[in-house]
Amino acid sequence: MRGLMRVVIFTLLSLAALYAQAQAVYPTREVKLVAGFAGFDVQGDYFMVAPAKTPQAIQMTLAKAVDEISHQTDTIAFIEGMHARPLYGGPKETKAFLEGEYTKWKTLIDAVGIKVD
Repeated sequence: MRGLMRVVIFTLLSLAALYAQAQAVYPTREVKLVAGFAGFDVQGDYFMVAPAKTPQAIQMTLAKAVDEISHQTDTIAFIEGMHARPLYGGPKETKAFLEGEYTKWKTLIDAVGIKVD
């Protein structure tokens, strides 16, 4: 029908969320089901990396600057607006986080038999 516009208004209901802070992200919505597996929080984590042979002094200078910026109110609001969380700390904490994530996901992949085609 030429010239006829149909307007449909939907109200969306949150049925599932794959991260631990779902209710905080959607405070005005009742989250009906939180899906996932214990210990497997599917959410974006942001951190900075440098080439492997970057001198320790430069790594620490960058880590300190990023840490100061990531604790600023406007930066926190921006990151929360993306429904993400920053990874605080320096090179040791980042390495430990990545190793932990690798181990966690590799264990799951091996347990359920996921294979790359």
